[in-house]
Amino acid sequence: MGDLIYAGFHVFILWGKAHVLSVVLAISALTFIGWFWRQLYRRQGGLLASVLGHMAADFFILLVVFYAKM
Repeated sequence: MGDLIYAGFHVFILWGKAHVLSVVLAISALTFIGWFWRQLYRRQGGLLASVLGHMAADFFILLVVFYAKM
């Protein structure tokens, strides 16, 4: 349930800026990613992998936005 809430938070950002199908795909992917990061936390006992993964995702989002405006 927490993974779906994590993914649902991103709907506020995507809604109105992306096609509905893209939003549905993003929610599906983010739900899986939230689940995966939770499993990493359980296995490793820390948040390092999750934090690094989120930092990498943010970096690539910034790259996409930067190059999309060029």
